[in-house]
Amino acid sequence: GRKIILAISRWFRISWFGNKIKNCQDFIGVDYYRISKIKFDLKNSVFLGFGLDDDPENVMGWPAYPEGLYKVLEEVKKYNGNVPIYIMENGRPTREGLEDQERVDFIQNHIDYVKKSISAGVDVRGYFHWSLMDNFEWTWGYRPKFGLIEINFETLEKKPRKSFYAYKEIISSNLQD
Repeated sequence: GRKIILAISRWFRISWFGNKIKNCQDFIGVDYYRISKIKFDLKNSVFLGFGLDDDPENVMGWPAYPEGLYKVLEEVKKYNGNVPIYIMENGRPTREGLEDQERVDFIQNHIDYVKKSISAGVDVRGYFHWSLMDNFEWTWGYRPKFGLIEINFETLEKKPRKSFYAYKEIISSNLQD
């Protein structure tokens, strides 16, 4: 996780593009879902591909790593000043059903690290969960259920999941608890 973040940050800092736009954006949007790892043969300087410690409990095999969001927010602040940050997408796919405790825990754990970032001086202005309703994912179709609201795509009936009510409480408290 950290090596990828540093590699991207270093590229951004030294690149022509990064130097041109540094300190001139109104805000930075961050999408964060999971940790990704790279495989690299240091002896032969060969990139071997991306590796992932699959999470068998997750529909898409994505392991949750809430601390990674904190690290990303710290890196953005470090290399781009304290530009306002909006977490544009952060979500967890689950299976069908309204009792999605896995997503409730995912949201709460990530929000805890957002609060930690704010306490550390990162200017986080917004957190948007992906997604309000189940949707079509380009490479997975309708199978992963990202929504706080379940949709029956045959009848278009909508039902709020447990995570809907948990997220509602988080929003209502404005991160104060």
